[in-house]
Amino acid sequence: SDRQGPAFEEPYPQDSLRIVDTAYLSYADMRAASQSQRYWITGVKADMLFSDQQGRLWNLTEWLRSRPADEQVVQGWVRAGKGDQVPVRLIALRLPEEAVRRRQQRAKREVERRPRRKGVQRCGRRAKPGPGRQPRKRAKKRHKVSASKQRQVEWLLVLTNVDGSVLDAQQVVALMRLRWQIELLWKLWKQEGQIDTWRSSKPQRILTELYAK
Repeated sequence: SDRQGPAFEEPYPQDSLRIVDTAYLSYADMRAASQSQRYWITGVKADMLFSDQQGRLWNLTEWLRSRPADEQVVQGWVRAGKGDQVPVRLIALRLPEEAVRRRQQRAKREVERRPRRKGVQRCGRRAKPGPGRQPRKRAKKRHKVSASKQRQVEWLLVLTNVDGSVLDAQQVVALMRLRWQIELLWKLWKQEGQIDTWRSSKPQRILTELYAK
């Protein structure tokens, strides 16, 4: 599992920086890392609630709508969450019109529903369909984006516990974008290299097959 194993469970060194997906960093993780002088950068969940420095509780979408139209970069320390809040630095970067259009197009696109193939697979090739039998077409489904996410399409949103005196807003965003290149590499390895499928359940053979791929 992506959530288990030594690499995930072992704490990273003090004074180091971790760039992590929102699914793998809870508010409790954020607080624990900050208290132990470990730093992180992550995305923002569309339904995030937070309190500003005046103590007002905001919904992320409402807060973005309240920003002046000519404001390009917004950043500041807030307290994320509704109950047990944690101090975080929120950065919002307004995107160019072209980038917004691309996001809107991706939100409406249709994608093929690929069969879920993971883990041990049977050896050998699948039998070819008989005469007159058409190969099954992959079903298509519409890419679903939440309503909250669609209303935030004009912004690139990032959370961190790194102070602005160490990394400014543009540097934080640049690091977050570099992380996406790693995600694309993993996607390539899984889809084209099929590194998450194996022909055996024995760890040694799985490792051998992984090296061969």
